[in-house]
Amino acid sequence: MIPFLITVHVIVCFALVIIVLLNAGKGADVGAVFGGSQAMFGGEGPANFMNKLTAGVAVAFMVTSMVLALMASRGSTTSVVEETPVAPITAPATTPSPGDLQKAMEEMATKTPPAEGGAPEASTPAATTPEAPAPEATPAPEAPPVVPAEGKKP
Repeated sequence: MIPFLITVHVIVCFALVIIVLLNAGKGADVGAVFGGSQAMFGGEGPANFMNKLTAGVAVAFMVTSMVLALMASRGSTTSVVEETPVAPITAPATTPSPGDLQKAMEEMATKTPPAEGGAPEASTPAATTPEAPAPEATPAPEAPPVVPAEGKKP
């Protein structure tokens, strides 16, 4: 049933495109292309016949689209996403300490950039200078208490 409906739908799509392209624009005469509108489309002229034909094919297009959508929604309910195994998220075995980070940064600072087109040169670690101790932090002064103005309630 679905292959038959798909075939009908494709034929209706092509027919709709062709009919819309054959429709006359405002002020144009479709029959002039084929040698006269009165002889080709009858006494009423091309506008009435082409309008009815376009409307009929458009309705057929909408009906086949809706039927195909309904049939597709009633199909299988399996999903590829549901079949995908979920890998558990695990935490690293050890967490790096701030000292490890400092050590890694010092190692990176002692390496020299590579020479043009070559591997990095081995260098000796730079002499480390002892760091001066950080000055003690002085506590910030406390703000004075807020005293309400006379005659006003807080």
